[in-house]
Amino acid sequence: MDKNAAKSIEVQRIESLEFFLGWTKKRFAESLGLSASNYSKIINNGMAVPAKALYLLQSVHNVNLDWIYGKIESSKPVFLEDKEENKVRELERKLMKIQEELLDYKTRENEKLKNNPTVSAGQ
Repeated sequence: MDKNAAKSIEVQRIESLEFFLGWTKKRFAESLGLSASNYSKIINNGMAVPAKALYLLQSVHNVNLDWIYGKIESSKPVFLEDKEENKVRELERKLMKIQEELLDYKTRENEKLKNNPTVSAGQ
């Protein structure tokens, strides 16, 4: 591949992630299961990105591979949301809904008591 040819979107995005993380090339290469030499070949000579490195981008760095492939437009890396974090958010939403329903119920019951003081709360 001609060294002056434009780099693939995957390579551009991988370089962008390395810069974003602020890691050395060697450390970043190792995090992708690559030697510094092979990482350099990918970045500078157009060597294909191995499947293992893509897997590690997603599993170790939590990077959305759609961003790597250019399917998501963003100049900054796009990360996958943590599945556990999503579960916590969903439970928090459910809890808030239940709390709102309880507050509504208590408000209605208090209004009933105000309008009819002879009715006990247990009836």
